[in-house]
Amino acid sequence: MDTDKLGQVIYEKALACGFDDCGIIPIDDMDGFQQRLQEREEKVPSSAFFYQGMGDFANIKKRFPWAKSVIIGTYWLGKYRFPPFAAGEIWQSLFPVAQ
Repeated sequence: MDTDKLGQVIYEKALACGFDDCGIIPIDDMDGFQQRLQEREEKVPSSAFFYQGMGDFANIKKRFPWAKSVIIGTYWLGKYRFPPFAAGEIWQSLFPVAQ
């Protein structure tokens, strides 16, 4: 499978798993992650608990020396999600289409 097709399959699977977006970055783009993490914690000390489990990402090249890329999946924490079976019905009841 060529890389474009593989990237598209990964993207579609990420969306199917509930992520809002997905991207693939070179593993070298993770260099400097530890520094940025520390900067965030210094700017907003009360957020340190949120970032505690992210320290492992700083050493990702050491943990996975064979890896060439990192898949990043994102979702918006503030967005309400309707269950897929109800989304259409709820949307139509809120915004009825004139017939």
